[in-house]
Amino acid sequence: MDINLVKKSRRRAWLVVTAGFFTYFFIYGSAFNCFGLFLTPMTETLGVSRTIISSLFTIELLVAIPGALIFGRIADKRDLKWPMAICCALVGIGYIMYATVTSVALLYIAAGLIGIGIAGTIQIPAAIFIDGWFIKRKGFAMGVTMVGSGVGGTILSQVLTRVIQSSGWEAAYFGLGAAIIVITVPLTLAFVTKTPHTKNMLRYGEEDEAYIEKLKASEYAASEKEGDIREIMRKPEFWVLFIGVFCFMLPMGAIKGHVVAYLGDLGYSPQLAANILTIMVFTVIPGKPCTGIFYDKLDSRIATAICGVCMAGGLFFSLGAGAGIIFAIAFAAIYGFGSALALLLSAIIIAIGYLACIIALTMSKRRKRQSRKHNFCN
Repeated sequence: MDINLVKKSRRRAWLVVTAGFFTYFFIYGSAFNCFGLFLTPMTETLGVSRTIISSLFTIELLVAIPGALIFGRIADKRDLKWPMAICCALVGIGYIMYATVTSVALLYIAAGLIGIGIAGTIQIPAAIFIDGWFIKRKGFAMGVTMVGSGVGGTILSQVLTRVIQSSGWEAAYFGLGAAIIVITVPLTLAFVTKTPHTKNMLRYGEEDEAYIEKLKASEYAASEKEGDIREIMRKPEFWVLFIGVFCFMLPMGAIKGHVVAYLGDLGYSPQLAANILTIMVFTVIPGKPCTGIFYDKLDSRIATAICGVCMAGGLFFSLGAGAGIIFAIAFAAIYGFGSALALLLSAIIIAIGYLACIIALTMSKRRKRQSRKHNFCN
């Protein structure tokens, strides 16, 4: 096999990961980790209740749910480059609208655009293009991509806090939206493709024929064992897992969205409250690999219990945040570490679901071919 082609393909694969990293950095890092920074200043400037502003985040997530289903169907039939670039631009446009409009109705429209953009830029795209470009080191590539959310949240929370204090939240949102459009859209158009074969390149590890044969054998065995996707969804284990992931994800977004405002109500300065949020976001970075180690070394129920206890324990410490900063720091660090489970599970479920759909479709086509062959012979 051409060694130059292998090296060129590997370089391209890591450039795809780089584009995914910065997408997570700016979009996930801002939408999920920094929304709370804007809650109080937006409420005071616009003269509306805190509920109205916090509902923007709810709208983003509600729109992202059907958006993810639609984007998944698009990704099955088309390359990811243009759909993902458009979704990156929608997030940037939504942030710019936050900064420039004063009507609540227009704010809701902006939140809807951001929700569509979120659906088409994180989780599903990452699972698809990482799976398309990597055979070996797929888990590591996914981890490097997703760690962008923690790094982005850590850096952006500090940068945006300083911009809000010096120039106002409108300037912070405008600058954030412009940065997303200027940085993530060109990166996506330049490097993101669903598979390397459209570029006449190889998947990372495709040159290892022995590894490929072993992988094909294991995937075929898994497809024979798992069966149709409809059978999987009829199993109670699937819905128990679904409810469990939902229960982990629900408090994660709510806590991160309101922690700055909560600490502000307790008397913390905006800068100190933002620093506490930064600690919470930063601890997700070591939390992700540690959670992976838990699941590799321990029973999955024990690993899940450890992360759940961390999240619950962190919330108990939050009740004492008014008594001293040490409780607020403990709350942020412990809760942030445990919340890494929710982030990993969401990506794992999407990747498993995507793989299950491929397996089910493959098995269905195989059964149809066998049926036609049998009818022809008869």
